[in-house]
Amino acid sequence: MKIKPLLVELARIIVGLVFVVSGFTKAIDPVGLGLKVHDFQTLVFGITNPTLLSWGQPLATSLIVVEFCVGAFLLMGIYRRLASRLATLLLFFFTLLTGYVYIAGTMPDCGCFGDALKITASGTFLKNLLLLPMALLLAWNATEIKHLYSKREQWIPASLAIVGIGLFVYTNLRALPYVDFRPYRIGYNIRERMRQADSLYMATLNAGTRYIYERNGVRQSFAVDSLPDSTWTYVEVQQAERLSLTPPAYSFLVLTPEGEDKTEEILTDTTGIFLFLSPDWAKAEQTRYEVVNELYSYLSERGIKFYSVSPTVADNAAEWFYRTGAEYPALFVDATTIRTMLRANPGLVIIKDGVIIDKLASVDFPSSDEFANFVSSRLDRGEHTKPSLWRLSILMLWGLLLLIGLLRRTLRWGRAAGYLSVRKQTKTE
Repeated sequence: MKIKPLLVELARIIVGLVFVVSGFTKAIDPVGLGLKVHDFQTLVFGITNPTLLSWGQPLATSLIVVEFCVGAFLLMGIYRRLASRLATLLLFFFTLLTGYVYIAGTMPDCGCFGDALKITASGTFLKNLLLLPMALLLAWNATEIKHLYSKREQWIPASLAIVGIGLFVYTNLRALPYVDFRPYRIGYNIRERMRQADSLYMATLNAGTRYIYERNGVRQSFAVDSLPDSTWTYVEVQQAERLSLTPPAYSFLVLTPEGEDKTEEILTDTTGIFLFLSPDWAKAEQTRYEVVNELYSYLSERGIKFYSVSPTVADNAAEWFYRTGAEYPALFVDATTIRTMLRANPGLVIIKDGVIIDKLASVDFPSSDEFANFVSSRLDRGEHTKPSLWRLSILMLWGLLLLIGLLRRTLRWGRAAGYLSVRKQTKTE
């Protein structure tokens, strides 16, 4: 067997799979990738222009679609030149970018697989270094890439891949991520998770922190649990840079406008509390605000607490209350915590006895005639909103075509192998 066709085939499968998996995991939480692109804009490229920063989410969405489709095309061997060249360009750019991030140490995680799989900056750079030669091999030998569908058929799986990933991204932007891989997911006990996360973070912080002392002109580093006696003179503290870039996973400090800490009250309420969250009221969708006002009135009549929650610096909160006529009380939480907790603006989080019962984007808010069943199902029965399987319907059709194509190719290979075996036997006879 010739080596070159085998290498091309292996490269096609490996690069295609990585691109499909990477694109799909990002598509689960496109808002998260938008936030990651914003971090790259500010921390890596030093961009501060609001107009340029506003392109972060559209750029993230486009990247997801292109990345998935390039992988899908390679796996099916369709549009081979286009797919292999795009894969090479993307990997060349990603290799340069992740190499710079790794050397500069500006970001601990590049988000190449979203929150589903965390890879360090060094691991991401190494991955791209390994994939780039494979993509170059495919680009130079595009016509030798094996195809599962002919030129006459290839538009069908291509259309399903494009429409399928586009629909999946759109629904995950409009509602909440199909799968929640982040902290504060449904079913988590925030109090217990905060305690565990703080303990782990402090242990990691202490392990990565060294204290420099000097005695008789000699400097030596010590761990926090083995500091020297008074004969040594303290010089400085050294900490691994990645630790300073990685805050605790859970940070849930809730304050009133007067600065009173309401965290314990929120997390110990056994009746149930409804939190109406927005990381930025100026950008919050206003189409369902009347439903929110009605829900607040409904809950207030039954003694159930309802609060709006926005960042601790929320100059535009007053404008929101004025525009919507809202009367619910306000609380403040750090903007990063809000964005981590809920990928919607605005959205609703229901907490009972410290446990997150449900999370909803505005598109899933109940109507007024559904309030009774909605509230009782959450607070009494612990039910929660489940994403519809139709989000994945077209992608599942694409996956089915992929399997059919693989089966057809296997059958063709089997028939060809059988034919060659018969010819060889005939010649021998």
